[in-house]
Amino acid sequence: MAHTRDAFNQVHVRNAQTGRIETYGAWAEDFQQTDEEVATYLRVALRENYAHVVLGGHSLGANKVIHYLATYPQSAVEKFLLLSPVNVDRLRDSISGSQRATIQRYRRENRGTKRLPFRLFGWLSSTADTGAQWLTNDTLNNVHQDSQGDFRQVAAIQQTGALVIGERDRFTRGNPVKYLKTINQHFPAAEQNDLRFIAATGHIYRHQEQALAKQVVGLMQQWQFN
Repeated sequence: MAHTRDAFNQVHVRNAQTGRIETYGAWAEDFQQTDEEVATYLRVALRENYAHVVLGGHSLGANKVIHYLATYPQSAVEKFLLLSPVNVDRLRDSISGSQRATIQRYRRENRGTKRLPFRLFGWLSSTADTGAQWLTNDTLNNVHQDSQGDFRQVAAIQQTGALVIGERDRFTRGNPVKYLKTINQHFPAAEQNDLRFIAATGHIYRHQEQALAKQVVGLMQQWQFN
């Protein structure tokens, strides 16, 4: 298991190559670095000679997995595991007009690297540049509630795997069960994928962590990886 850049708002770590302390996190997310972020962990797994590689991600991490597999269809990944992929349009809906205006003003004033005076989506303390990416960058805007949405990334994935979601997930822009089924319809081998729905829980599987773990273990056994 590894954390993607957006797993924490801000983290200070020592760069193993330079020895310098670096700061990264969701506060300064750069969607253009998505594939390199995923590839870094894959290189570690391959270097350690893992017999099987399942590329999984939760929330925006699932969207990152989709983007990576669409971009690098010949990767060493055997299966994917998508937990609660985010409908980016749903998050954009929650950014008010005044917040959008502030983001634009900060960038006009060359203050793109400064933190915004509010939290995006109610929880994300970010720079204006990151806020602008959330508003306009469609790199990770790859899953939708509407079947007519842009599913080109999903349609480019050659691997099969599993999609999991909580039945009370609020980041889908609609019914979570329908949402997951709509996403799956666009995979080239949709009929070979597993869809799992976790009852009585939302986006982070609160109070149903064991139910989620049971489903994941079951998938590994079904795929004969355990």
